[in-house]
Amino acid sequence: MTDLFYLTEGNPPPENAAGGFFTTRDGKKIRYGVFAAAARPLQGTVV
Repeated sequence: MTDLFYLTEGNPPPENAAGGFFTTRDGKKIRYGVFAAAARPLQGTVV
């Protein structure tokens, strides 16, 4: 997979999206995304 985010028609990613990959100790490659909040209250989800 070369793209970080899968683009869906009619549902664009936020402008402040960032992401990347990291490799675990056992060699698994995990993709992550970070989306800064644009409004208050600041809330988030950790998966």
